[in-house]
Amino acid sequence: MDLPEAFISLIEEQPELFTSENRKDLAQQQWSDNADELGDQIFEWASARKNIYEAALEKLSGRDNDRLPGDGKTAPKPKPEDYKSMLLNAIQRNLGSRSPSDKLK
Repeated sequence: MDLPEAFISLIEEQPELFTSENRKDLAQQQWSDNADELGDQIFEWASARKNIYEAALEKLSGRDNDRLPGDGKTAPKPKPEDYKSMLLNAIQRNLGSRSPSDKLK
């Protein structure tokens, strides 16, 4: 699991970590389409918020986060080019609506 995957997982599984200010700020970010740049943006954003940063690091430690329920197999790894759309969808589903400027192209 890499940082974008861990962060998306955190949004989906622990939305209570994100304050209303965090949610608004996330929705207003101009996330990159490039997976490496997106990872850098996520790192910068999360590292300014200690509780979110620490939770993301815990996700990155890999404690059975990739397991599918019941079968012991690992989940297929998402394609890096899909990270931005996955992030925007997770923000919208779990943290509220995103701003019109962040609509998927």
